[in-house]
Parts: sequence; structure tokens; C-alpha cells
Amino acid sequence: MQIHAAAFSPDGTIVVLVHGPVVTLWDVESNVLLKVLDAGRQVDKCLFVGDRYLVAAGAGLVVWDLLSCEGKSSYHRSMCIADNQSSGQPKTRSIT
Repeated sequence: MQIHAAAFSPDGTIVVLVHGPVVTLWDVESNVLLKVLDAGRQVDKCLFVGDRYLVAAGAGLVVWDLLSCEGKSSYHRSMCIADNQSSGQPKTRSIT
């Protein structure tokens, strides 16, 4: 299965791999598959927002709450996400 994107959780314990509409979460240390998420559409980008949310984008935007692994929102427009967790300075990532 081809990998379109990958991202590490803020604490480095989980890696997310994007395979089109399928998003997989893996334990970095043990290489164990933790969860398979269905985006319902083609995805080619992903990122963590804080410790709780995973955002995947492609033909739209899907946000999952990682505590429940439920999709919280689904959007069909381009968006920008501000992330200031590491340096305290806002960084804007464009997701189109």
C-alpha cells in the first residue's frame, strides 16, 4: 500500500501513515498497528493538532478526536491551521 503522507504525534510515540482514504496509526516503539481510520475520501496530508486531534486533508478535511477515534468534523474547503505548540510562535500550515 502506497504511503501518501506521514506524521509523528507530539510526544513521538505514534506515527500516522496515510494510504489514500485509509489512515493508520502505529506504535513507534513496538511497530504495532493501533487503529485504522477511514477518511471517506482521498487524503494526501496529515498533522497532529495538540495531543488530541488528528487532521487529514485531500479532497476535503477530516478531524478525528484521538481519545475516541471518532471523526469530529468533515469539511470540503481549503483551510489553514495555526499551530503554536512548539515555539510559542504561530505557524500556519495551508491545507489545500
